[in-house]
Amino acid sequence: LSIAKFCPNLRRLFVRFNNGEIDILKKIFINCRYLESIKIWCGEEYLNEKEVFDTVVNYSPSNFCELKIYNNSKSDFVSPKDLESFFIKWKNRKSKKSLKLIFLKDSKINGRRHYGLDEFKENMKIIENYKNLGVIKFMTKDYIKEEEEEEVIENYYFSMLGIM
Repeated sequence: LSIAKFCPNLRRLFVRFNNGEIDILKKIFINCRYLESIKIWCGEEYLNEKEVFDTVVNYSPSNFCELKIYNNSKSDFVSPKDLESFFIKWKNRKSKKSLKLIFLKDSKINGRRHYGLDEFKENMKIIENYKNLGVIKFMTKDYIKEEEEEEVIENYYFSMLGIM
C-alpha cells in the first residue's frame, strides 16, 4: 500500500502479490495514474492470471500499455474463454492503446520447467487473432535475460542521476 500512497507518479513496477492480495494491485492502479508497465508473478502462492487480467482491464490507468507475467505454476493458467474475454474488454477500453503482453519463461528457476500461454494451442490461436487485430503485441521472453536487461537500464538511469 505504500507504493500506492507515496509513488503516484510511478511509470514501471515489478511486484509479487500473494494469493488474496488483489486489492493491493487495484489500489496501485487507482492511485498510480501514470503507470504504464507492470511485471507480476502469477501462479501457486501468487495471484492467478485470471484475476490479474480482470484487474488490469478494469482498474489500470488509461496510459497503461505493458503487462509482463511470469507464471511459476504448471497448471494455474487462464482459460481460453477468460483470455478472450480479457482481450475483448481491452479492445473496448476508452484508451485505444494496444497492450504489449509479455510472458516471461525460464526453465532454470528451482530446476523446474515453467510454462507459458504460448504452449497452449487454443490460447495461441486467440493471441494470434488479437495480435492481427492490433489489440495486443505478444511475445515471450527469457526471465533471466529480462532481469539482466532491466539491471542495465537501472544502472544507466542511476548513473545519469549520479547515484552510482
